[in-house]
Amino acid sequence: PASVARFLGMSDLQSKREENIRKKEEERQKRNEEIKANKAAKAAERQTENDKLSMKKQAEAKQREQREALEAQRAAKIAEREKLRADKEKEQSATGKKKSGVKYSKKDVLDLKAVFDGYDESRDGKVSLKEFGAALQKSRRTVAVGVKSTREDRRAVEGISLADVSESVFHEMDLDGSGEVTFGELLKLMYPYATPSELETMESWVAKEPEPEPEP
Repeated sequence: PASVARFLGMSDLQSKREENIRKKEEERQKRNEEIKANKAAKAAERQTENDKLSMKKQAEAKQREQREALEAQRAAKIAEREKLRADKEKEQSATGKKKSGVKYSKKDVLDLKAVFDGYDESRDGKVSLKEFGAALQKSRRTVAVGVKSTREDRRAVEGISLADVSESVFHEMDLDGSGEVTFGELLKLMYPYATPSELETMESWVAKEPEPEPEP
């Protein structure tokens, strides 16, 4: 019986030892699987980041190509316009046709002159402060009653109206402080970016031909 008891005790101890070994092996395998899963997850994350980076680089490259294509198209259009301009200038030079060199509308300048003449009651080519104030009052009355009595009034109402400006504007137009405004001064105010050559050309559009002197 004692030997049987020892045998049974040894068998039980052996079983426990084997059970512990089995559990440790299972835990080891479980840890290995977790490690593999973590590695796989990190590898997937790295791959995702790499894919995103690759897509970003591809998008940037595509945008760069599009910008370069647009720049090339723009450069081609500019070159084409320059060629057309050069050809036109060459043709004009060959035919003796002279350009006015003014980028503003002649019609607008003529309309502005008509308004100016409506204010110039003395017809001396200048508008005084008195004439300016009287014209403002006349313009206000004309607009108020809805009557356009003269061609100058009609153009003032339909085109460039000075009815809402004040005395300070007159002094702003009077560039030389002479107390009178010339059409040239008005042009400088209305076309502040015009060059001296352009202003001279615009004044020539409205210049009157000198009247012939009477024969003796």
